[in-house]
Amino acid sequence: MSKLTAAYNKTRECVVTRSKIMMGYPEARYPTIPKILKKTADFQKLEGSKDRIAFTLSQEPIADKKCTEMIKNVLLEQFQDTDIPANYIAVSMALPNFKIGQNCHDFQPLDWYKNIKGYFTYKKITEQVQAAYFNDEAGNQFLAGVCYYATPAGKWVAKLQTEQTLLRFEFQKAEPFPLNSKSRFDTKAFKKFARYGRYCETEGCRVLVWVGKADGQIVHLNYHPVYCMQWTKGCAECAKDHFEYMWIAPEEPVVQKSKEEDYILKAPEDKDLSDFDQLSDVLNVDAISLH
Repeated sequence: MSKLTAAYNKTRECVVTRSKIMMGYPEARYPTIPKILKKTADFQKLEGSKDRIAFTLSQEPIADKKCTEMIKNVLLEQFQDTDIPANYIAVSMALPNFKIGQNCHDFQPLDWYKNIKGYFTYKKITEQVQAAYFNDEAGNQFLAGVCYYATPAGKWVAKLQTEQTLLRFEFQKAEPFPLNSKSRFDTKAFKKFARYGRYCETEGCRVLVWVGKADGQIVHLNYHPVYCMQWTKGCAECAKDHFEYMWIAPEEPVVQKSKEEDYILKAPEDKDLSDFDQLSDVLNVDAISLH
């Protein structure tokens, strides 16, 4: 293949890939399985990450080094400084209150939230990035996790600036899980970048809202994958919502006391053994106290 033909093919692939990103990939009930996962030899969760970071591994190193540096930067920004195994082919990252299960696409709510019913859907953000969403019964959607697939060394590497920016945007516009578990102003994205996510009825999708403009305008923050640049768009709906937003902390669950506990709490404090007719009565009270 001539250099001219190779250059043309790379340019064409680049244009097609970025066009797909602009149009958006479909959302599905099952994850897309990229070809690189055929080389899977092992799956390991990062020790100390509370099951929030995991690596899919091949027999030998095949990932492009530029991809490794990019995803390492993402891990540092969103989680912690992480040593990535040389033979990784995919990195899975779970959001707060979610954990990674038995494979790179298996995201689950923490055991504490298993009573929240729902189902998962999957959507590619780019050719190398796939997101997993948890959809509850009320119709709310939460980003549960993201999986990044490495590009093998020697193959054309997508614009890594685009990969990193879209990954960052996906994390920043995520809805905290469970719903209303924390204020949108109490997230890392807002504290560091003055950004948060919300569903915009005007746009018909979830958007990244930026409130840090010098002129005070409330805008949607977008990214153009073809020109590799960020751009903003004013939104009256999001501006109104921003200034009217008020977070109300969820009520603590009311714990119902059992009859035995209620009896103990109401029992007079000045009782002594002489108040009981039989020794068995004392033993019964002790048994209740230890229940």
